[in-house]
Amino acid sequence: MTAMTDHLFEAHLTVRELDLSIEFYRDRLGLELAHREPGRGAAFFWVGARGRSMLGLWTAASGAERVTGHVAFAADVDAVVTAPDRLARSGIAPLDFDGRTTTEPVVIGWMPAASVYFLDPDGHMLELIAMLDDPPRPDLGVVRWSEWTRSTMTAPTGGVRVLAISGSLRAASSNTALVHAAARVAPAGVDVSIYRGLGDMPAFNPDVEDRPLPAVRRFRAALRACDAVLISSPEYAHGVSGAMKNALDWVVGSGELIDKPVALVNASSRATRAHASLKDTLTTMSARVVDEASIVIPLDGGGRDADAIAGDAWLSALLRDALAALTRNTPPPVRHS
Repeated sequence: MTAMTDHLFEAHLTVRELDLSIEFYRDRLGLELAHREPGRGAAFFWVGARGRSMLGLWTAASGAERVTGHVAFAADVDAVVTAPDRLARSGIAPLDFDGRTTTEPVVIGWMPAASVYFLDPDGHMLELIAMLDDPPRPDLGVVRWSEWTRSTMTAPTGGVRVLAISGSLRAASSNTALVHAAARVAPAGVDVSIYRGLGDMPAFNPDVEDRPLPAVRRFRAALRACDAVLISSPEYAHGVSGAMKNALDWVVGSGELIDKPVALVNASSRATRAHASLKDTLTTMSARVVDEASIVIPLDGGGRDADAIAGDAWLSALLRDALAALTRNTPPPVRHS
């Protein structure tokens, strides 16, 4: 098998006090702090030139199990993209970010980098990783390579970042069509990203809230990365959908929605109870629900898809007005180079 590696890209260490360790590596050793994830008890530093090598620090209580025996090898993008097939042909199972077998790499949006994982005979996690030339997309979290290549065709332009969430898991949901239409009709200066991971969230368990599964970490990261949130959620039995409420439960304690501007866009004129309940929940969580951006767009089960909504002059105008109102009530974003 032809060698696919270039150089060792990252190493991980467990630490007892993350803040103290960050001060040591940043202020005493002069390493550049690349990214910090308080909810995971982790911090990442560039070693040498940005994008060349990385050091990860994890508090022992939250990250030790995940990073023990993890070694990443840098490779070029083509090698990472073709690695799943080459590994499989060599009798090695290629894995994704969550340890599941895969036929394509994943992309870690905040870096951004493409990665494929696999195990050695002793069970150590090995990784092939390639930095990408695309702009970072922390709002996407971790996605499949095919999803990344689609998303970069319409990558953010530096405007207000809105994370759009449908509270329905149904494939033909009016709420899902509505958030996709919002991405299509967003006014200039507004970048709408669709969150697609609601169905991956485990049932909320407060016993593991401080060491959540990857799906929860991705949801929290997407909320931290955005400037504002747009939610369209259905009403079930006079209440908020279980998927939507479960996702919100995971961020009550971690606080990603505190003071975050939120627009509630209701796809049904009849779904008043769930709309009021969702607003009450978000207000209790200290999110800032923007009333002028929280409107009813009366699809009422009409079967319209995103293209039909975006192509309707009246409905698309309502959506654009809601996004404009949300933007007016969102502080100007500060981007760090």
